[in-house]
Amino acid sequence: MTMKSGDGPADLVNLCLVEAAQMLKQSGKATSLREGIEMAREHLKNGKAFAKFREMVIRQGGDVSVVDDVESYSSKANASSDILAKSDGYIANIDAMEVGLTGVDIGAGRKTSDDSVDFTAGIYFYKKVGDAVTAGDKVATVYGSDANIVQKAADRIAKSISYQATEVAVPSLITHFVTKDSVEEFDMSILS
Repeated sequence: MTMKSGDGPADLVNLCLVEAAQMLKQSGKATSLREGIEMAREHLKNGKAFAKFREMVIRQGGDVSVVDDVESYSSKANASSDILAKSDGYIANIDAMEVGLTGVDIGAGRKTSDDSVDFTAGIYFYKKVGDAVTAGDKVATVYGSDANIVQKAADRIAKSISYQATEVAVPSLITHFVTKDSVEEFDMSILS
């Protein structure tokens, strides 16, 4: 699977568009967030954003083949463990802090600059807050090098997910920007 033109999940694409627009506005390259969003969308469509990302990976000594074929890289992990929905209903909450800490513990991040990184480690979510699930649906998969660590991580992630029987109001992805001068409200409808 290759991702070159913004063909990822819509919420992630929108988050990236807004963040890029804010940077373009703050740098003076766009006069407004709306103009910045349009500029960022164009760069996603024409491949310039992907080309810049590849360049950043190369300059930092990363393995650009992973960027070019993300799906094949997940198959390099020695171990994986699926997290299945505990009940029918909707995902009410995923404790992001617990997910982040668990990611560090499996080697996907560092506690200190001296820690090594397991480049096969990661957590892939198939579902997000607000999604309907049936008991047994795959919600996420944990990847890594050590089967015991991966299983413990999967158990932690499973405990960080809560469910409810009724639909969930999904909160806005971005509500405010903090700038050097103020805190500004933000309305995601600008993306429409």
